[in-house]
Amino acid sequence: MFICTVGSGDVHVDYIKREFGYAVLVPIGYSEDGQYNYFVQTAFSELPGGELEYYFNVIEVDGVNNNEYFYTSGWDTRILIQGDDRLKVLSAICAATRHLIMAVKPQQCMRCTNDAHQPDKALEKHYLISKIFEEAGYEVVTADPFHGRRIWWMIRGTTESADSLCSEADPATEATDVEQRQAD
Repeated sequence: MFICTVGSGDVHVDYIKREFGYAVLVPIGYSEDGQYNYFVQTAFSELPGGELEYYFNVIEVDGVNNNEYFYTSGWDTRILIQGDDRLKVLSAICAATRHLIMAVKPQQCMRCTNDAHQPDKALEKHYLISKIFEEAGYEVVTADPFHGRRIWWMIRGTTESADSLCSEADPATEATDVEQRQAD
């Protein structure tokens, strides 16, 4: 059983710079038996040609067998993360995204859904991510779906800066912001 730790106090955020990308990791929970730890990862990975792709996922780390599993689909995480914990994890994704944008400040990047032909309810998290990029001074352009997958381009504007974006990018307080954005 997944025990959610988002919103239970201080949050530790790890920044990782790799040869071909950047990542932010936020711990979000553990399994009741202590075998698994769970993290939200938001990242920019360099694609061929130098373009950056933004993505997010949930990582399950098996401390007993030294394995990792990457949940890239909301369909998969429904089994693991249920009820109010889904909103808490979404708040951690939003906060980690804010931290990532502030740390990297890319001129442009793209992202796409992992699953094809998603219903509107499943796309809500992607609309929230778009708003975060917009708040950071990016123009978000939605491309036509490609084989049912949604695609967005984020292009940095010249009038706003990501410098002020992370002033309150804390998963413990982000849930209220997520609820407000969903209401808008």
